[in-house]
Amino acid sequence: MTTSTTVAEPSPSAFLSPKFWLAPYALMVSTLYLWGYWGTFDINVLDYIGVSDIIKAAVYPLVTGLIGLGVGALLGEVMAPRLEPGGGANTRLGKLLNAALPALGIGYVVLLLVSLMSDWPNKWLIAGVLVTGPIYLQLKKSAFLANEIPSDSVRSIVIFMLIMATPVAFYRGRLAGTAVVDGGSYQAVVSELPIKGSAANLAPAEKPRFVGKLGDRFAVYDPVARSVSLIAASEMKVLTLADSEVLSKAKPHAAAPASAPASSTGATSTPSPSSAPSAASAQPSSSSPLAKLVP
Repeated sequence: MTTSTTVAEPSPSAFLSPKFWLAPYALMVSTLYLWGYWGTFDINVLDYIGVSDIIKAAVYPLVTGLIGLGVGALLGEVMAPRLEPGGGANTRLGKLLNAALPALGIGYVVLLLVSLMSDWPNKWLIAGVLVTGPIYLQLKKSAFLANEIPSDSVRSIVIFMLIMATPVAFYRGRLAGTAVVDGGSYQAVVSELPIKGSAANLAPAEKPRFVGKLGDRFAVYDPVARSVSLIAASEMKVLTLADSEVLSKAKPHAAAPASAPASSTGATSTPSPSSAPSAASAQPSSSSPLAKLVP
């Protein structure tokens, strides 16, 4: 005799449980940060790292950024006026806002489009806030996380951070990548590289800049050629990095003479061609297995 078992389908409310969406959400936020950062260099990070490495690669910069977001959410919740739902509709300010609602809606759409089409460094943050703001208001009105977080104030802070973390993650990634390209904040490579033999003798602003590690490759940005080279980790004997601020304040050392004077008469010998980097040695060969040049 056989008995049939009925598999219960999850209820719609089960999809709202943090046990269901928390892990995919963390993966999405981490991916947004990495897309923002590596997208600055026209590199699809998912071509080089697996899903298991995404959260690990983004967790540190995301945590430091979300701390400030959490402080702002806490201050906003403490300072916000306490009103019952719809309690401010009959106030003078409420009537004025209701009357201007159509104009505010048009201005909202225009500001969103202008932000997306502009070259503002902060456009991703502005556009993200405009898009996620209405979502936050709807979730706050609903019963989202009401069973898990009974306190309405704490629930408001958590919902705000969950919603705002998505645009902030992409924005902070793009901001960090732009800082490397523009020279605002970066780590300079001061050791010799397989693709640039004169890295140690370059001016601070011309030194290659460390971008990050993609799988078994190191990414290095060349500010002169404005290109990114991916160097196999097996080809890197040593990687020495220096903070850009420390490097800019360091006093330049005088270059050592290529050779000692030939005699006491003051005549000096001409340095050999091998002591100066040639153009061919400074640029990577297109067939070289050491690095891949990404335009």
